[in-house]
Amino acid sequence: MKNKRNWLGVLVMVLVFGMAVVGCDNDTTNGGNNGGNTIINPFIGTWKGQIYSSNYFTFNTNLTFTYTAGGGTYSFNGNNATLNVSGVTYPISIGSDGTFTYLGQKFKK
Repeated sequence: MKNKRNWLGVLVMVLVFGMAVVGCDNDTTNGGNNGGNTIINPFIGTWKGQIYSSNYFTFNTNLTFTYTAGGGTYSFNGNNATLNVSGVTYPISIGSDGTFTYLGQKFKK
């Protein structure tokens, strides 16, 4: 009887641990994903200008951004994004060197 009680205790601990692992958030909302797969948004964070370090972009998880002269919204697909600034769109891409170019200036995280 004591042996069965020990095994029952072990089973309860395994079930509790399993529920804790399954119940954890795996950040599936990064970048506006509505499906079951995680989409990683490579733009999230602050990017500083390579020529003028006072210039910056900060991309947020809610698909908005701020930059030195204002802000706007953006959409992304992989390493490509489209910035919308007051109705004007600007395509940007993260290159193999880890930078993107906006109006002639390179930005890096």
